Amino acid sequence: QIRYNSPLNVPLKPVNGIVVIQDLERNYGIQDTVILDEIKGWIMALISKIGIIGANHVGAHVANALLYQGLVTELFISDTNEVLCKAQVNDLLDAMPFYPHPARVYEVDDRYEELAGCDIIVNAAGHIEAAAGSRDGELFVTTDEAKKFAKRIADAGFDGVWVNIANPCDVVTTELQYLTGADPNKVIGSGTTLDSARLRHALSGAT
Repeated sequence: QIRYNSPLNVPLKPVNGIVVIQDLERNYGIQDTVILDEIKGWIMALISKIGIIGANHVGAHVANALLYQGLVTELFISDTNEVLCKAQVNDLLDAMPFYPHPARVYEVDDRYEELAGCDIIVNAAGHIEAAAGSRDGELFVTTDEAKKFAKRIADAGFDGVWVNIANPCDVVTTELQYLTGADPNKVIGSGTTLDSARLRHALSGAT
């Protein structure tokens, strides 16, 4: 079993980004509160908190993928539809025994300020129905959605990374950077990743 050592050379077992100290007092005789506090601080630095705005199809898939790969320790789900948000959180908690490591999942609804403590916020807010007639159909819908939460989260002190997957991706990503005033290096769009994957699939079928 892979084990990591802390700065104090205490063997630690990695669990979902958090490391759990195995009975420090019993196994290693560590009782000094200063040392224990230092280890606690080192552990807390490894906790990964991720927020997802938009709990419909795409947001739900992102949440499941993060948990399935053990990439998150605390997951915050936000959506203006409280019934949907509650249902998605409940589904994720029901499935927790099947994920590699346990995680805490919180229902945030539209209390966007609660996302300020996250390391990463994924924006999946959109309305797929608006794109039914045109690929540009979501343009004003998704940018208007961003205006509802971006500044509120920034004003609450968020200093993490924005990851935008809402369409039109480049437009919404730019809008998020403009609304929040965030460092451009901390505002990332998925760009044409999906389109590129679709092109590769099409090419493989034609060759």
